[in-house]
Amino acid sequence: MRPISFYKKALRFQQLYGKGRRIANCIQTNATLLNDDWCKFFRDNNFLVGVSIDGPQEFHDAYRLSTDGRPTWNQVMRGIRLLNQYHVEWNALAVVNNLNV
Repeated sequence: MRPISFYKKALRFQQLYGKGRRIANCIQTNATLLNDDWCKFFRDNNFLVGVSIDGPQEFHDAYRLSTDGRPTWNQVMRGIRLLNQYHVEWNALAVVNNLNV
């Protein structure tokens, strides 16, 4: 994920060049690296956050592994709890596969 400073710069460009237009911002993430700072940023700037989660733990963890091969469902759920805690609007994106179909 790019640092928050990247997105703050993008928002400044939107204000500068948007000429008063209403601009909606969305971001897609697996939520494993979300923290308080990210969630505050998303809330304060009205981002819609799409979270990649492929269903219950056994389905999700079958294919969504960390770079070192560990399951990620618990990390994703931690990220979702943070989004909820900060009242960030989010939705889910699931890859349909042979397990969760």
